[in-house]
Amino acid sequence: MTNFSFVSKVYAKALFELSLEDVQGKKIGDLEKELILINEAISAHNTLENVLFLEIFSVQEKQEVLKDLCLLLGVSQFSQNFVQFLATQKRLNLFPLIVKDLVVLKDSSLGFLKGTIEGEEEVISSDLLALVQKYLCDVVSQIEKNQNNIYNIQLEYKKNEHILQGYKVRLSDLLLDCTLDHQLNKFKHTSF
Repeated sequence: MTNFSFVSKVYAKALFELSLEDVQGKKIGDLEKELILINEAISAHNTLENVLFLEIFSVQEKQEVLKDLCLLLGVSQFSQNFVQFLATQKRLNLFPLIVKDLVVLKDSSLGFLKGTIEGEEEVISSDLLALVQKYLCDVVSQIEKNQNNIYNIQLEYKKNEHILQGYKVRLSDLLLDCTLDHQLNKFKHTSF
């Protein structure tokens, strides 16, 4: 079984690094915007999604549709080649994940990090939110081993009915589980 999240992150990292370089004398920094544009166009039309993501259509049919879509949107040859490559490799289903991971990488490089806090309450206090954001900035700085970077962390709160007490924080690949269930499970597996 393929780990789609890992594969999409590999593609996104390669695209991110390419977007920072000159390719044949041209800057391809608009790559992220173009791929988002293609992704939004596909997501907006169920028929287009069906043609591109269902296995009943051939690779050639998908490539024709992608070529027409890219011409209609006016994206670069590089973006067109990338989606054509995904179609050829039968990995077009990864495209939305790749775009999401590319946006996360770009935001992270600019110091913007997005995450969620889950808890049992309807809303979270602004004091607790500020405290968690400061703590996460410190944690990220330690992980990155660069205390000079200032991170802008944006957290969204979501009520989770499965959490009895405490909070679970997700920030990119980082998970901080401070729930009662997690603490009890840790205690249960601790040997004395």
